[in-house]
Parts: sequence; structure tokens; C-alpha cells
Amino acid sequence: MDFHSLMGQASNVMLGKRNDDSLSDRLNYRYTVAILIVLAIINMNRLYTDQIKCWVPAFFTPNYDEYVRSVCFVQNTYYVKHADKTPKTLQVKKENEILYYQWIPFLLLIKAFLFYIPRISWNTLGLKSGVQVSDLVESSFDYKLSTADATHRQMCLDYVVDSIDQYCNDYRRQSGER
Repeated sequence: MDFHSLMGQASNVMLGKRNDDSLSDRLNYRYTVAILIVLAIINMNRLYTDQIKCWVPAFFTPNYDEYVRSVCFVQNTYYVKHADKTPKTLQVKKENEILYYQWIPFLLLIKAFLFYIPRISWNTLGLKSGVQVSDLVESSFDYKLSTADATHRQMCLDYVVDSIDQYCNDYRRQSGER
């Protein structure tokens, strides 16, 4: 198998235009994934573009300042309003601690990938099985919708039956060569 055919199959699996899914499938693999990725990008933008403000003493050099900001980002932080004073006790800091903010974008991206896994597996299994499920679905819709033309209707039915029959009688599938 050469590189071009491999890339063609990969693009069919990832981006292929198929009509063998339903509205709920498209909601899961297209729209939910897009929304989760947009939210992850927004969250990453807020985290990595100096939105988190960490207090550092004025006498710190720029190197110290950069180090404190990186530690502040990695460690759990606590929320203090602008009008409030910095808490002195560890107990007050623990009560206002924020434990999750730096992990949100990664969790959103993982969720997006998990929503897309069924699409990848369905397309991969469709390619490996030898049955063009999208063609069968399209022929079935044509059969259902063409009430006037009996010959076209019969052609659609014959195609569906022949495809299923060919798959069931495939000697490679029965012998385990596939």
C-alpha cells in the first residue's frame, strides 16, 4: 500500500462525506466536538495569555517574577477580590483554593476526542468490512422515495441485495484471510 492510498483512506475515515449517520450522530461527532474545541481554545487563551495575576514583591527581578508566575500557574491558586486583603492564614487560603482551572482545556480536548472515537471506529470498520454502507443507505433511500419508476426501484433493491449477498458469501471473510 502506497502513501497516497493510505492518506486517502485516512481522509475518508476522518473527514469523509457519508450519509450513513443520523442527526444524533452528527450532533455528537461534529457539533459537540466543535463546541468543546472552541471552549478549550477560549480556556487556553485565558490561561496562557497572562490572565492569571500572581502577586510578586516589587523588589523581584524579572527572572524571579517569571519563575513565580510559572509556579503560580502550576500550583493551585486561591481567589482574592481586588478590594480584599491577602489572606494571612493557611486555612483561609485553603477555603478559597481553586483546584481545577489549569486542567479544564485538556479535559475539554479529551472529551472532544472521546466524542469523535465512535465516528473513527465506524468509518474504519466500514472500510475494513468491504461493504459500502453509505451506498447501501443511499440506495435504500432511493428505493423508498422512487414510487413511480418501477425499474429504478428494482435496480436499487437488486443493488442492496447483491451487496449484502456478496458480503455474506465472501470467501476471504469466511476463511479468515481478511
